[in-house]
Amino acid sequence: MSDSNSSSGRLPENQFVYRLMTAKCSYGSMSHPLNVAESGGGHGVLFGPEAQPLLNANDWRPGVNVIHFGDCTPRAQDMDTGQAIEKTGFSKFISGVVEFFTAQKCSPMIDQVWYGAEKKYAIDGAPVLLVKSMLFCKRGGIITIEAAQMNEESSGEAGKTPEQIEADIAQANAQVAASVDQALEEGRIDAETAQFMKDGYSEALNFANGDIELANQLFSDLASHSGLGGGAGEFASNEAQYDKFQLYLEHNDSPLANADSSAMKVRDGSGGGAGLGDAVSEVLVQNQEAAQSEEGTKKPASPIITTLLGGPA
Repeated sequence: MSDSNSSSGRLPENQFVYRLMTAKCSYGSMSHPLNVAESGGGHGVLFGPEAQPLLNANDWRPGVNVIHFGDCTPRAQDMDTGQAIEKTGFSKFISGVVEFFTAQKCSPMIDQVWYGAEKKYAIDGAPVLLVKSMLFCKRGGIITIEAAQMNEESSGEAGKTPEQIEADIAQANAQVAASVDQALEEGRIDAETAQFMKDGYSEALNFANGDIELANQLFSDLASHSGLGGGAGEFASNEAQYDKFQLYLEHNDSPLANADSSAMKVRDGSGGGAGLGDAVSEVLVQNQEAAQSEEGTKKPASPIITTLLGGPA
């Protein structure tokens, strides 16, 4: 994600919530993963690592969606933040002794839906659950989503720090911008296609969090499946991955979610050319064939747009 929180490993508040993301209770002693009803496997919309089902505001039922949070130790809270009010001195000592002897196993008592869900998007007739959403237990606890966790799209490449990933993304975007600007100046693409290339690849790269190979596949899918021809043909990544990318675009209100690239073309020096989707797909296939023939000689992946258009002279 491009949200500033992603560099710290914290999910943005408007991130969708899916099965196996963890929640915590202000009265509980531990966190626990959220679940969906077994019947039907959720609401039929998948997201996150391993394509888990999304949750909606109606997924609040104890023992089904919200299991337990260890031991329940009610205590004074700040009603605005839900955080426990820290005691000091003798009060802290007495409070600790009382909690030790009175702690009970958590058994959530909930009779209302999640508060703060995303009303703009609904699945099965209820708003999609967000990281900022909250539940209120009748025992007094406030249940929130754990924000300090990473999903597949924000995990980045193994062994790289968030700063290195951000630098790689910036470098790849700069390469793409230089290639696109040169092609626009030479008349090989028009202004609409140029903007689609820049914005589309940047979004794909952010979604893949610096994984250029995945960004190449997603941009190829975007160019081939957006607009009038959407849904036809095979997917360079896979259909489930592309659906998650589309959901990401819609969630971020990106115009690319409804863009039509079917009439976009890339022209060659002789005045001929090919449709953008076909041109990008052909380059992707050539790259894959080259990688297979050069097995064992791993080379850094290059942005597919730079490969298609060439770099600045």
